[in-house]
Amino acid sequence: MSKPFLLPLEAAPSASIAPAKQSSIDGPPVSPVAEGGIVLVVEDERSNRSLMGRMLLTLGYRAEFATNGAEAVHAFVPGRFFAILMDIQMPVMDGITATTRIRAIESNCRVPIIALTANVTPRDRAHCRAAGMGEFLPKPFKRSELAAALAIFAAH
Repeated sequence: MSKPFLLPLEAAPSASIAPAKQSSIDGPPVSPVAEGGIVLVVEDERSNRSLMGRMLLTLGYRAEFATNGAEAVHAFVPGRFFAILMDIQMPVMDGITATTRIRAIESNCRVPIIALTANVTPRDRAHCRAAGMGEFLPKPFKRSELAAALAIFAAH
């Protein structure tokens, strides 16, 4: 089993990402809501991981990556991550099972887990919520939609 890894990206010239900076990924600039917060991206597709990592960087977050649910459960430590972006369909262990296992090992605080899937039926949403996911982000999504989903948790 491989371990989660950090995507080596160039740092911005200053210590923080300026909110006025235009993103080439999509949409207008968005102010970072949790400067330096770590988001665990659980996604089996390499190109999707790379894109989400770049989006998160432009939003002021740092990203760590897991390629399946088993890696996510192994990487999870209560209090370490600001949020988890969890793909639902992956090899080895799916996102529903991984979320259930993460919820079982949490202590007092619950990390926000955002479901990532192309399945957008009400039944799919209910299944994700029943597993312990607080938000739902249908694929494909835009940077502004990711920012809005994360901002829900930054307000708490």
